[in-house]
Amino acid sequence: LMEGNIKKMTQILQDIWPTKKGNVNSMCSTIIEINNNYSDENSLREHAKYIFEHIESKEIGKGMYAQKLANYIESEINKIYNKELDQIDKLDKIQKVFNIPKYIENAILWSCVGGELDE
Repeated sequence: LMEGNIKKMTQILQDIWPTKKGNVNSMCSTIIEINNNYSDENSLREHAKYIFEHIESKEIGKGMYAQKLANYIESEINKIYNKELDQIDKLDKIQKVFNIPKYIENAILWSCVGGELDE
């Protein structure tokens, strides 16, 4: 669930939420402080639901959120790319910027290959 991205996703939500005070900002701060370290699935599930509900709200919307998430990922990759590292180290760090769920990875690979994938 959320593939370990809940902190990053919450930071983006908090950053683009129209008000910097109030319940949403406070809840986002709480989720960020947890730092993806959940002791039980129920809390993680509730926080993920909270994030998705607010991403889909009229205040934000999936389109705006997706653009901000893409900007974040691109910015982080550019920071890594501009470092003096060998290509293997750069690739390793880039892969840790955002965890892509396996089903999305498979869908992308499937669309590129055009058929069945060997697992």
